[in-house]
Formats: sequence, structure tokens, C-alpha cells
Amino acid sequence: GKEYHLPIGWKRFAVQVKGVYDDGDNKWLREDENGWAVAYHGTSKEGLPGILCTGFRVGERQKFAKDTGAGVYCTPMIDVAQHYSKPTLLRGRSVQIVLQLRVRPSAINPVTNPSAHEFERKYWVINNPDDIRAYGVLIRELPLRDYILPE
Repeated sequence: GKEYHLPIGWKRFAVQVKGVYDDGDNKWLREDENGWAVAYHGTSKEGLPGILCTGFRVGERQKFAKDTGAGVYCTPMIDVAQHYSKPTLLRGRSVQIVLQLRVRPSAINPVTNPSAHEFERKYWVINNPDDIRAYGVLIRELPLRDYILPE
């Protein structure tokens, strides 16, 4: 399917999702043609519990809605997603939090708007939140002074 960018330098914590979806069918987690694509979504420690407990929802900020429709923004590139996770203090350390996702391949709407910055053309928009599932929480230490805002 889709190219997978390894999250090198991040500590991964698994989210217990086996048997939770599709009447217990876990084929969406497979690494073959039946598996869903891997993507990433930068978040905050405040946003993390809601996403993990109730899933994604379509937010208000929809820069490319005219092209792709409204949806949840994610990217197959950890280096892009990290810019959407401003470092926050967690147990006295400055950390970033990024969710590792699986996305139904047929639901992926890449940003192709010619006026989009090159950085923005690395986004996927997923219109239906049921087509995107968090299955890992990635954390890394990063001092706030080293954080770079999205382009």
C-alpha cells in the first residue's frame, strides 16, 4: 500500500485496540494489502485522552475543505506531524506527543491544492473519523527552544 516512515527517536506506547473494531477482526492492523495505511497526528497532552477514549472528530480549522472536504488532518510523515505537537511539560520534562494511526486507504484525500505550501501537500484529509484509528502513542523529549512551528 502506502509508504511507511518509521518514527525513529520516539518512544512508542501501544494503544489496546485488538478486537475493538470490526467485530474483532484485526486485519486493519496487518502489514499486507489488507492492512490500513500508517499515518501520524500531532496532539497535546490535553487532547490525547479525548482522542483515545472517543476517537477523532472533525475540527473547525479546515484549510483545504473546498478541495478535500472537511475532515481529520494527518500525514504519513512523522517529521511533518511533529510540528503539530508543541512541547509540553510532562512529569518535569518537555515532551512532544504524536499519535500513530491506521487509516483506511480508500479514505485518504491528499492535499493537492496548487496554492498549498510543499509542507501542506504532505497532509492527508480523512473525511469520516471512523476511517482513522489511533493505535500508538509516540513521545519524545524536546526542549521548547528546539520546537519549530509548522511552515
